[in-house]
Amino acid sequence: MQTKIRAMLFVEENDTEWNDFTMMEFLNGYSEKDAIYDSL
Repeated sequence: MQTKIRAMLFVEENDTEWNDFTMMEFLNGYSEKDAIYDSL
């Protein structure tokens, strides 16, 4: 039997450290090979 769990994360809007972290993680996943899609 599997149990499903839902979680909610509340982050203050002025949390710049969180914003910086998520932006860096997003950019770390971006590859130069993906640049081909920038011109679409």
